[in-house]
Order: sequence, then structure tokens, then C-alpha cells
Amino acid sequence: MQYLTIAPYALNVQNRFVLCTNVTKIYISYYFCFVKYFTPNQMNFSELVDNLFHFIANFPANQLFSQDVGSVDTILANRIKIAVGIDTENFVVSLDNFAIIHAINQHSKPNEIQRGQRPLNTQDFYLLHKIIFEADEIINGGKRKGKECIKFVKTIENNYAETYTAVLEVRVITSSKKALYKKNRLALQTFYVK
Repeated sequence: MQYLTIAPYALNVQNRFVLCTNVTKIYISYYFCFVKYFTPNQMNFSELVDNLFHFIANFPANQLFSQDVGSVDTILANRIKIAVGIDTENFVVSLDNFAIIHAINQHSKPNEIQRGQRPLNTQDFYLLHKIIFEADEIINGGKRKGKECIKFVKTIENNYAETYTAVLEVRVITSSKKALYKKNRLALQTFYVK
């Protein structure tokens, strides 16, 4: 069993390692790893992205590692409801290693220029919080694999303006058993830059 080295100790609970710090609990089993934050504001977004890249570099690609990066507040939920007609109040926004790997594999190659996009680099992922929570535009992203998607678009000007698009999948808990333990989520599906 592998585990992250960011915590001072690990406990074995029901065949899972539970790594504990004063900020997080990280559950790791053979196929699944999930981070739950006691106080999300204590860890900044850059540290969350660093943890995801650390996991991608050090763990097998078939293990899921997901991190909650914030909650959808009433203001953002209202913007989403008006723009796409989906009620997302009290949803949690999460990023996982599969979405980041997908975005890197699909949108970081030089052929992105032919599609009118700039190849992603790792620094772009550190802007995701701003893109999602301070989006200039929220658009219906259609359905992918049977789930509704929402596009969050933000233009950021450094030396020149670039338009970032984060596509988040709406994951609604439908089972009453799962609802006790899980939350409705907006989970990153893909990410690209024009």
C-alpha cells in the first residue's frame, strides 16, 4: 500500500490508510484515494494543485485522487442557474488526477495551435480556482458520457489576453445511501486555453 508523505502519521482503518494532518484526511485504497478537508481555507489552492501533481508523479495512473477545492456559494449558484438552468447550490467543486491527466494528454501538445488553442502548461492549472469562481462567462457544456457539463470561461490578461475554459461535470448523488457520505459535485472534466 502506498501513501502520501505530507502527513505525520497514518492509521489503517477498514483496509484503507487514513493519513491525518490538522488540515486533511486522505483515504487511500488500492483503486481510490480521496482527500477531505476539515478546513479548506487553511490550505491554499496552489498547495492543492501541488498535491495533485505530486500524486500523478508518484502513484499508479489507475488510482483516483480527488480534492475538494471549494463550495459553490449562493452567488455562483445563482449565476449558474441563470446561465444553464442547473441548481448547484451547496455543490462542492473538485479536481482529480484523471481530469488533469486528460487535459494534459489532450490539450498540451503542439497540435493545439492548429485547433486555435495554446498548448496547456502546468502553470495554467494554478489558475483554475480563478477561472471557476470568478468566471467571466458560464455556458452550457452539453452532455458528456450522459452527465451535464458546464463551461466556465475567463479571459486573463498577462502580456496578452488568453481565454481559459474549464469544463466541469455535474455529479448529482441519486442514491439515499450514498447521500449520507457523499456530496453533489462539480468535477473538472477538461481544461483548455485559446
